[in-house]
Amino acid sequence: MEKKILDLLKSIVSEKEFFEKEKDKFINSFTQEMLLEKKQKNIQGLPSSVLTTIGIKLYNLLFLNYEKDPSKELYNFAYKIAESKIDLKIVLISSTLRLVRDFIDYILDGKKDFNTVKNLIELIDKYIIEVEKAYADYYKKVEEELHKLKNEKAKEEEEIIFSILKNISDRKEKIEILDFYKEVPVICKSWIKEISEVTVVLDIQNCNFAIFEEEKYIYLKVPSFPKIIKAKIKKFKEFDYITLTDFHFTELPQEKRRYLRVVPKEAIKVYLNKNGNIIEGLIRDISIGGIGIYTDKIDLLNKDDKVSIKFQLRGETIETEGIIRYILKESKRAGIEFIKNTEIEDKIAEYVIDREFEIIKELRI
Repeated sequence: MEKKILDLLKSIVSEKEFFEKEKDKFINSFTQEMLLEKKQKNIQGLPSSVLTTIGIKLYNLLFLNYEKDPSKELYNFAYKIAESKIDLKIVLISSTLRLVRDFIDYILDGKKDFNTVKNLIELIDKYIIEVEKAYADYYKKVEEELHKLKNEKAKEEEEIIFSILKNISDRKEKIEILDFYKEVPVICKSWIKEISEVTVVLDIQNCNFAIFEEEKYIYLKVPSFPKIIKAKIKKFKEFDYITLTDFHFTELPQEKRRYLRVVPKEAIKVYLNKNGNIIEGLIRDISIGGIGIYTDKIDLLNKDDKVSIKFQLRGETIETEGIIRYILKESKRAGIEFIKNTEIEDKIAEYVIDREFEIIKELRI
């Protein structure tokens, strides 16, 4: 049968003398551990005198209180410490380990009942669990508050976007729809046919329909406004309109790229050599600056790894070196930047340009 905290406390009351003598040693250890934790996390405030006071209160509560269960008070105490960003669990474990070690020596030297040691260890375990509960609840509250702030910001952002689009609609100004088809940018002029509280309907008669797909996100460029608007296609009717929802501001990573990249028409196998380990994959996109790849061995790659690269491009072997710039483990993708190699640049540039024209032809069909 599991013992309650108060029962465990009463089981060690016979050794009250030990706990009273050990108090200063525990408080000193606790204060030093708290200072170390504070330094490692670069936490400001909480001077040594305050930490010592915390240690005194905690020790009295946990080891010199034999009349009531301290669980609730310990929970509230730990919750407050959590707000300071200090990990009380780590500090408490370190400090109580020393206490248990000294208690074992004390019991063995006095040839006393060793069950008291077991009870102390069980008591400390229950204290640690209570601290964990407090921290879990604190982090849950923080997460909920962040989620609330994020939702409020998203709502505020959407209100701004609808205000802008309503203004554009009233002035009957055109906006640009922007998307990327196989990494090639596609832009068309449009105007707002209808606007409600949650959706916007755009005319797409002058657009290429290959870029539109329900549930897909597209980008909008608004006249005289510096930010890009991202929105999801809720409904798509060819030769007529798209209905958009879920609006927010965004940046286009494609606009920051130095080189044009394209998606290959054919499947191109790529082989990476990392310290003698061969990692096989498929090229997702390619530019003269690097490649994006898919690989089932994504766990073997890390950001900033240097790798040798080998693949066939139109029957010609391309060999170079590169640096892993990003890893997307869930989608098994990696981005690799080529180390400068003038020998391969012309070959890749020719392929990219030809492929771009092929993609443009696809869009015109």
